[in-house]
Amino acid sequence: MFFVTVPFFTIEQKTEFDAIADKYLAPLLPEYSEIINKLISGYKKLFPKHLKDDADRMCHDMFMGCMR
Repeated sequence: MFFVTVPFFTIEQKTEFDAIADKYLAPLLPEYSEIINKLISGYKKLFPKHLKDDADRMCHDMFMGCMR
């Protein structure tokens, strides 16, 4: 049998975690987003123009994945 332990936060721990994230991570998001956008713009240049919609969709998914 295989067991996976699921992390559990109390409400107090979640509140504390959110405060830490707001204080330390939120200020970095604009710079991080700029870096990801540069990566994506370079990646999109690898695709021919007729695949623009596919590249846009993949890059959106890539951006959302990097933000997690």
